[in-house]
Amino acid sequence: MRDGQSHHPEVAMKVTPSSVLVDEQAKALAFHADVLGFVMKLDLPAGEYPAEHATPSLTTRRWRRSTCASVAVLDVDHHHGNGTQDIFWERADVLVVSLHGTPETEYPYLLGYADERGAGAGEGFTHDFPLPRGTTWAQYSAAFDSALDAVARIVPDALVVSLGVDTYVGDPISAFALEREHFPLMGRSLAQLRLPTVFVLEGGYAVEDLGPNASGVLGGFDAGH
Repeated sequence: MRDGQSHHPEVAMKVTPSSVLVDEQAKALAFHADVLGFVMKLDLPAGEYPAEHATPSLTTRRWRRSTCASVAVLDVDHHHGNGTQDIFWERADVLVVSLHGTPETEYPYLLGYADERGAGAGEGFTHDFPLPRGTTWAQYSAAFDSALDAVARIVPDALVVSLGVDTYVGDPISAFALEREHFPLMGRSLAQLRLPTVFVLEGGYAVEDLGPNASGVLGGFDAGH
């Protein structure tokens, strides 16, 4: 739904580290989020688009316009966060970090190489961690630790996590090999950043496993605090 208008009514919803928004119908949903003391009104079309209404970018812009001098966006799913990266490519107040399948074999193919670093004022505020097909937790967690280090170095005021769980070994369209027990470990590591954090669910196509895996990240985040 790249340019469509939502026909869904506005819905009030609290999003906390122990709850998650799932938009399985890939349609827009408006909600009020009260996350660790930050209140935002967001329009959330599912997926990741290089447009003004892309979910992570809208979340980030709302935070920047309200209370935060700097925000980090961490995209942890299988596909490169190309839309978010493009929007903040020349900005120094938003760090964009993405772990994803290598563009040599994975969609969107042309973007997401490790040498993409931003431009102008934003040079050095983009970090891409492309990973090969069949990536295991050992490989993923090493890159994930480097991604967390990149976030910690800039000491942002807040963190937006683009939470896709299509890194799961059972995902039908992706090519990583994370097991269910690895998602809580991811959440625990995110909690160690000690940042106000909002999670936005973006991907995951093993439908029966989507809830448990996403909940695993959020439960690990809760436990990490």
